[in-house]
Amino acid sequence: MLSITLNLLLLLSVSEPDSSWRKQYDIITPTEDLFVVKRYYNDTINPVRIERKWKAGIVNRQGHVIVPLMYDDISRFSEGLAEVVIGGYCTSCWDRRECKSFALEGEHGFINTKGETSIPLKYKAVGEFQEGVAWVISEDEKFVFINKMNRIVFPYRYLAAQGFEGGLARVDINPNKNDYDGNNFDNYIDHTGKLLIPARYQFIEVFQKGELRMYSRQGRYGFLDTNGKEIVPPIYSFVSMNKQTDWQGLRMVGQQGKYGYIRKSNGSVVIPIQYDSIVIAGKNRIWVKKDTIWGAVDATNRIRIPFAYSKAQPFYHQLACVSVNGKWGYVDTNGILRIRAVYDQAQYFNEGLGVIKKGNKWGFVDRTGKEVIKPIYDYAGFFNSGKAPARWKFLSVTLDQQGNWQTWRITTQGKQFILIGLLIILIIAYIYNRLVKQKQAVKVKIKN
Repeated sequence: MLSITLNLLLLLSVSEPDSSWRKQYDIITPTEDLFVVKRYYNDTINPVRIERKWKAGIVNRQGHVIVPLMYDDISRFSEGLAEVVIGGYCTSCWDRRECKSFALEGEHGFINTKGETSIPLKYKAVGEFQEGVAWVISEDEKFVFINKMNRIVFPYRYLAAQGFEGGLARVDINPNKNDYDGNNFDNYIDHTGKLLIPARYQFIEVFQKGELRMYSRQGRYGFLDTNGKEIVPPIYSFVSMNKQTDWQGLRMVGQQGKYGYIRKSNGSVVIPIQYDSIVIAGKNRIWVKKDTIWGAVDATNRIRIPFAYSKAQPFYHQLACVSVNGKWGYVDTNGILRIRAVYDQAQYFNEGLGVIKKGNKWGFVDRTGKEVIKPIYDYAGFFNSGKAPARWKFLSVTLDQQGNWQTWRITTQGKQFILIGLLIILIIAYIYNRLVKQKQAVKVKIKN
């Protein structure tokens, strides 16, 4: 008990570390148990961008200087080493085209956590150390990999390179290829420097655990496993690169203007490639279009909502907007038309009410189809926290779920209309007064 009390007293007696040292720096960035610190020394205007110049150093948590403000830039530490630069900036990119436009300035090297130079500042750009090695750009502007002893680990020089991750690094070896989607890499190497992918591919995605990776060859797309083996030949004319189209572990692909889904893990076709268009409807449904008509299927391609709609939108709160013969209504996830398609426009439900439009006026319906707020507004937004914005003539109003006005204000257009009206009244009054005065002047003149 006595020892616990003494320890508590000791803890209470220790003062908070002095942080006044922070005031002398403009930028302080934590890295491991140290801080990279920077101090501005002048401003310059670059024709491309506005920059602020600084000097960079390293201090410990007590503010004691480990590296004085002697470098033009210092990066974060990675595997015990940090990039330092004189005459430029740290390499903030891994793509050679970006580096040539930004980071190929000055001399780049590495220091350790004691501030000692571990790798001389002699490279045009460097990447951070990952899995014991880092890429560097030499005088001939080629990429090579070095270890922490500054020894080249592979006798190969690449057009571009990326750091190792999961035992693999992406490299570019083909100077004649056309980049796909701005990507600059066409192969992978392991820690022996062995190329894993034949050079015949135009583009290969980054490998991710549990997924096949798409490749392109002669304008067609297929899939490889993590060993570079072709699992799916290049049979597709389209493969979605948008993660938002991924669904239920599936990926959208296309052939000759038709679309479907394959399994990301093995490339097997799950949703046949027979639909004109596909939109994710919700967690367990996708809208599919066939011969201009939309229906919905599940992840087994079983039809869940019959093909009956000319347009369809995703589900929100178990209801989706659908169009039949130019009119809009709402269907549930079982395909039952809950609200008849009688509206000129409809938007999704939120907080129990959906936004509908009749003619040029907006209102709200509940889930039974009852128009709880009549369509009398020139504009209506969605409900949030029990309130929805709307516009009625020249007034912006806030509605509650019963349609009562909670707040209102005159719109900018309304204010302009009022000002124009007042101006017209003033002009009419001015003209009237002038006419009256002229008439009075004529009468006086006649009398005289």
